[in-house]
Amino acid sequence: MSKRSQKRARARRNHADAGGAAAASSATSPALPPESAPATPAFDGLAATPPGQVPPSSITVVEDAAAARDLAQRLRARSFPWPVVLITVASGQEEPFIPAQDVADQVEGLAQVYVMPTGPQSWAFSNEMPPFTQVYGGASRVYAPDGRWLQDPYASPLRMAFSHPDGVRKSDLLVSDVFAVAPVADRSSHPVRTVSGMVEGVVATRGLVSLSDGGMASVWAELTVTGVPIERLLRPQQAVSGVLDETTNRLDISAMRGEVVPERVVADSRPAPGEHRHVLVRVESVTAQEVTVALVPGVPVAVPAVLAGPDAAEAFAAGDVVAATWWPEGEGHELRLDLWEEDDPIAPAPALLPDGPPWLTEADTHPDAAEGEEADGDASREDDGIDPSSPLGAEILELRRSVEERSREVARLRAERADLRRRLRAGRAGGGSAVLTGREFLDPVEQFRFEVHVAWAGRIPASDKARRPLRRYEIGPDFLTSLEALQGVSRSKVLGVVVEVLTDLAKELAGRDLHRLRESAAGGAAAVTREDGAVCYRAALQRETASARRLHYWERPDGVIELSRVVKHDDMTP
Repeated sequence: MSKRSQKRARARRNHADAGGAAAASSATSPALPPESAPATPAFDGLAATPPGQVPPSSITVVEDAAAARDLAQRLRARSFPWPVVLITVASGQEEPFIPAQDVADQVEGLAQVYVMPTGPQSWAFSNEMPPFTQVYGGASRVYAPDGRWLQDPYASPLRMAFSHPDGVRKSDLLVSDVFAVAPVADRSSHPVRTVSGMVEGVVATRGLVSLSDGGMASVWAELTVTGVPIERLLRPQQAVSGVLDETTNRLDISAMRGEVVPERVVADSRPAPGEHRHVLVRVESVTAQEVTVALVPGVPVAVPAVLAGPDAAEAFAAGDVVAATWWPEGEGHELRLDLWEEDDPIAPAPALLPDGPPWLTEADTHPDAAEGEEADGDASREDDGIDPSSPLGAEILELRRSVEERSREVARLRAERADLRRRLRAGRAGGGSAVLTGREFLDPVEQFRFEVHVAWAGRIPASDKARRPLRRYEIGPDFLTSLEALQGVSRSKVLGVVVEVLTDLAKELAGRDLHRLRESAAGGAAAVTREDGAVCYRAALQRETASARRLHYWERPDGVIELSRVVKHDDMTP
């Protein structure tokens, strides 16, 4: 028997009191309906472990249903002052796929680890736990002491392992889950010292640091910024410093966050007066009244639904990365979610640590169908000693395949939903034009006028419509033809800029680069003027792109705007 197996065997023999038992429901364990479950305590925040109390370092193994019921009741009552890691043994196995002792070693002093076989214990545990919070059949969870998972089961992610190699990877996720919920005050139970070093690179979910004294250390994202991947915190050759846990060689660099003041970062993201700027944000929460986003973690900004566009509750979901717009309003700016379009440039997101990479990228705005914890099932697993010719073995293997297929389907559907939200946001940009088919009128002029009115209704808040009405305007003979012929700019973007021109917003936006069209490039050249006294103006549809598009229009002496043409940057024909 290997040393690791001997450790696990000793752990299984190490029985704690029945009140500390762990549990998981079997593959067929039914969950009780909500009304039959005991009352759930209200969430009231996370508290540090009481002074002098530390979780047991040994693994507790659940041996019977009574212990399982007791553990479930203690979890529901939130009687554990530290996180509880519950690792289950799959049917037909003698030990869990997830290496419980390795997990226990890494979370020593932070969490209590339990192991439980699938069987009568899982029935008892499942019957005591709220729906969707059970665990069984080789799966594992971390139950945080704050009790948030009682109201939101997804706050306690399910980590499913199907083989020993799969279990090793899932053990890293479990440890990460512990660090994400362990009280900060409890994270330094080992000898520590202050060190500095250089980031060598990022491997999997860890940053590797070469210390100035010649040693090596690893940086965990969970110790630095919860909910942000390590590759969005560290980059190669980045200088770091922090507190080194000499037992685990974990380097805590969270103090470096103090060098980047979030409130100052948010303030710096605002453009100059009169200008607008597109920035990346992460959606934190969505209600019917507002969409709350973060330009940096920990500094939420509430965007009223009226500034998030139509159907905001369907277009956004927590976790989405989207483009927002700092838009001039009065003497300052307001953050809006209904103005950005696919071809608009976006300012780089800030770094969360000194000299670090941007914490968000434009690639994050496009959901990846390959993402998702549930999408990583691998049919070519190692032989775990299951005899496929036996009835039980065949059933176990079939259940595995079924779980894998359903996991992949769940991941695919989640990616599809994210992509649909992205397309909904992109399609309605420019003030709600996504609801249009482009065929509401047979006459192209009537159709365009209708779309302008819809864009104005969506772009201008109700409180501003009285002071920003649409000016009288006409559509010149070449305008629609040039719009249809020109590629590289969306119709909705043109509609948005037309609305800005007709409401005089374009005069206040430095980004529109609004100016009179000159007869030549020579200094002091006269403005292009028609015989009727109309002056030609030029407004930017795009900036910082090749052959950036421009809008040409005439402003007549009677105040009427005449839309002339949509052109490329070098086209100076009125």
